[in-house]
Amino acid sequence: MDTRFIAMLALERAGTTTAENVIAEMRRQFPKLKAPLTPVEGPANRGDASCAFLLEIGDIVVTVLVIHRPIPPGTLDRAIGGSRNWPDAAARLSAHRAHAIVATFAASGDWKAAVSHAQAVTLVTAALSSVLPSIGVYWAAGETVTPAARFRRDASDMLAGRPPVAEWVQFWWLNGDPTARGEPTRAVVTTGLSSLLGREIDFPPTTLAPAEIGQRVLGTIQYLLTQGPVLEDGDTLGVGKAERLRVRHVAEGHAPGVPAYQLILETHDESDVPERPAAVLEHPALQARREPEPAAPAVRPARGFGRRGLE
Repeated sequence: MDTRFIAMLALERAGTTTAENVIAEMRRQFPKLKAPLTPVEGPANRGDASCAFLLEIGDIVVTVLVIHRPIPPGTLDRAIGGSRNWPDAAARLSAHRAHAIVATFAASGDWKAAVSHAQAVTLVTAALSSVLPSIGVYWAAGETVTPAARFRRDASDMLAGRPPVAEWVQFWWLNGDPTARGEPTRAVVTTGLSSLLGREIDFPPTTLAPAEIGQRVLGTIQYLLTQGPVLEDGDTLGVGKAERLRVRHVAEGHAPGVPAYQLILETHDESDVPERPAAVLEHPALQARREPEPAAPAVRPARGFGRRGLE
């Protein structure tokens, strides 16, 4: 994946801290974290930062820069515009007066390394948000913004095996063409998943309710983040006896040049679908299975943690 994960912490006011303070907070906040935590000798590349340091989680080096001025104008606009879980994000984040940057020092490798690097940045950012007066967190790869308190909570849940999907991956909702009967359709595409698994998710337009679409996309992401990029072209995700999602690999999804898993909704008469065992996904509404029958044709949408990694 070759990703350097970057988080920006919007601060109420300028402040300074040390690697030792952040490590102490990590030990307090995440008592079950087993990976060794070590300050790294030598200064980080300070640039225009008021304080800069490196620390190591296991064998992953994370750099921290605290800058006594706001995040550059326009950086947060797209993330704020796509946020559905923080209605007053724009107002709250507009009050920040300084920021911190937390990033991996080197690029990640395969998906397991990518998840571990993302976990490391998440844990350091969560601890730093308790040490410094923080408003919210911007996750660059996914173009998401999250209130600092929620980010800390979800970082703790991550160590219990629940990937922080809302922090790492943005869901973009699109309007599709209406059906022949005039029914509205909605689609979802993601940003951020390709930094971890090499592909985004495209869910083509459907008449399903947004909550049902979101449930299916969320379940698929949770499964992939705990099991890895195991879904092959033509695999199916079983949702019920009369419905399943067909997985198609496309070289370019909604985002130009970015490969995607396309999840195509297929419906069946319940009497035509045989009972069969299937592996349960992390999300209880979905099951994964592989079937030999012919795949449905691919449809392009209209443009419009398990306990792997750090413990």
